[in-house]
Amino acid sequence: KVEKSRFAYEERILRFFSFNDTYKTYNGKLASFLNDYMGEHSKISKNDIEEYKDLFISTLKIANKLNKKPDSKNVLDAILVGIAKNKDKLINKNEDEINSIYSDIMKLTEFSSNELKEGLGATDKVKRRIEKSIELFGRDW
Repeated sequence: KVEKSRFAYEERILRFFSFNDTYKTYNGKLASFLNDYMGEHSKISKNDIEEYKDLFISTLKIANKLNKKPDSKNVLDAILVGIAKNKDKLINKNEDEINSIYSDIMKLTEFSSNELKEGLGATDKVKRRIEKSIELFGRDW
């Protein structure tokens, strides 16, 4: 019997890179989206690996400033991509500033409990959550 949590961390990382790089091509079929991305990136250079590593670490450094972490994988996907797309702007922001943006994001309709009840993986919902997160984390101060 395979543990339910087996590869959970690996899936989270794959989801991050897949959505960060290609969320606009997401078609509502998560498994095939992740498999396609994995297949396309199975043979990358050492330089690319270092760039991905740097992106992941810098994104997590910013995300770790959040006082409350998202409960949902779907929300976390959007939050991490929003941070990654704006990391240069966010890297020197303090904890209060990062949490203020996060709070504003969580007040949006796209992140409401009603929106997160059904159809989480629907193409339009996933893209809207990611785009709203990118927009708010990228706002001017």
